[in-house]
Amino acid sequence: MHGKEERNVAKLKADANKIMHLCLAKGWSIRELGIQSDVAPPTVWRVIQGSQPHPRTAKKIADALQVEVLEIFSVKL
Repeated sequence: MHGKEERNVAKLKADANKIMHLCLAKGWSIRELGIQSDVAPPTVWRVIQGSQPHPRTAKKIADALQVEVLEIFSVKL
């Protein structure tokens, strides 16, 4: 079948308040979170603003903040 197919794929949504709180606790800006997570700062900002991150990106952000992915992202089906 060609074209778009609807798939049941889990979507991650960032908990912006929790991410910002963790950054503040570390004394980090969004830019610094990007540097520490090896994710481009504009990408980090878009994720915090509600863009759907790639699971690998979510993991990098969580690892930099030293938390589990599900502590800062919710999963929507």
